[in-house]
Amino acid sequence: MTRDSQISSSLEDYLEAIYHTENAKGAARAKDLVQALGVQNSSVTQALRALSERHLVNYAPYDVITLTDPGRRLARDVVKRHTTMKAFLTQVLGLPEDAAEAYGIADCLPLADRLQGDMLLTIGTSDRNTPFGQSMRMLDAFQAAGKDMDLVVFPGENHWLQGASYERWKRALREYFLEHLPPDPR
Repeated sequence: MTRDSQISSSLEDYLEAIYHTENAKGAARAKDLVQALGVQNSSVTQALRALSERHLVNYAPYDVITLTDPGRRLARDVVKRHTTMKAFLTQVLGLPEDAAEAYGIADCLPLADRLQGDMLLTIGTSDRNTPFGQSMRMLDAFQAAGKDMDLVVFPGENHWLQGASYERWKRALREYFLEHLPPDPR
């Protein structure tokens, strides 16, 4: 998928729901997505058309919905990122499972002075979910609170990194955790 054809986080949510439904049932139907995502039928139809135009799903009205090979690859990537984020929120930050599900820490600015320990901020400069300016305000809040923070910037990348940028992000996280987290006591 080229940079010009990147999809929104909303469409990624549809891909993830189709992926899970397809794994459970063999294929998805529009009503499965309405239930899974809590959206209206018209929203599902609009999203499926957009995903179909990008050749990420096989879709025809009133028929089953399946992922294409590129759609399945992208959906697996989305699932992996969401799983990683959920594990980080629950296992590292200690948030309860339901809070991690809701990503209930969207606005960390008021928390900047209370957070402790080493911190890493990763930013995509073309992020539409967390605009670059908001990330810079977060960095400013940490600096104003006297907190050090490491920063990794991904020029031209959106909220969900792909390809080489995703691999660079994984390496950066791994290196950061190895350097800053205590060894496993087991």
